[in-house]
Amino acid sequence: MTRKIIAHTVLLLHLPVVVIMAGCNSRLTSEYGLPIALGSSSHDAQKVLGRPDEIVKPPRRPELADVKADDDVLVYWYYSSGVVGLFDHDELYGITLYTFCDYQGFVVYTGSVVHSVKLTDSKTKILQKLGKPIKVENDPIRDGDGSTPNVPVVWPSEGRYYWRFPNYTVCATFLNQAQKVSDNLTWPKDGLISILVKR
Repeated sequence: MTRKIIAHTVLLLHLPVVVIMAGCNSRLTSEYGLPIALGSSSHDAQKVLGRPDEIVKPPRRPELADVKADDDVLVYWYYSSGVVGLFDHDELYGITLYTFCDYQGFVVYTGSVVHSVKLTDSKTKILQKLGKPIKVENDPIRDGDGSTPNVPVVWPSEGRYYWRFPNYTVCATFLNQAQKVSDNLTWPKDGLISILVKR
């Protein structure tokens, strides 16, 4: 009888810890909506997203500071899910999601990114969901043809907004000017170009 009471007491003492841990885990899960987790291996990502359509080394250009220029870094393109994974020594350290890509078969990611943000959200809505950014970088407005921010240009100025959360950082890139993609396609000023989630 005494052993039974002790066993129930131990179970009741551990129950709050289990409930607290479950609460923390579900909170993190609700904040992070991506199908693959940072820190995963390429094998883990393949189990979820399938085989990558393309694996490339990142170009060594100074304007791509978010991508490490290292021989051990590879970029995995998963066209059917719209996910671009950045792997360093076979560990996923970054996930890029583009709102537009003209690669044949590339489908724009439609799920939740982090904090319920979606690629279809407006700049205002993303700022509401993520809060005040810790840093904003704006390129100068390009006006080679006397353009203004609302007149489409081929190579528009961009703005990068950064947020830091406990387990990852987020960078959202927006257009500071309208962009002329083709004769029939224009992206508006403040349109989202991409979101990068990384460690």
